[in-house]
Amino acid sequence: TFSAKCKEEAKKPVSEVMIPIRATVNVNDSVAKAAFIMLQADVNLIPVMDGERVGGVLRMSDVFNELTAIVVE
Repeated sequence: TFSAKCKEEAKKPVSEVMIPIRATVNVNDSVAKAAFIMLQADVNLIPVMDGERVGGVLRMSDVFNELTAIVVE
C-alpha cells in the first residue's frame, strides 16, 4: 500500500537520498563569485565554508535578492 511504501522509504538513511556537494564557497567570497560558482556547478544551494567547517548555506534566491536590491536602489 501507499502508506507502507512511505514508511519504508522514510527508514532509508540520508546517504541514500542526499545530493553530493558539487561546489562550495568561502565566507569571505563575494556574492558575485558565489553566483558564478553556483551557475557553473548548476546548483541552487551551496555550502559556505568557514575554514574546515560549514558556516552556513547560500541559496540562489538569497543571491538573487541581494543582487536585485542593488539594481533597485
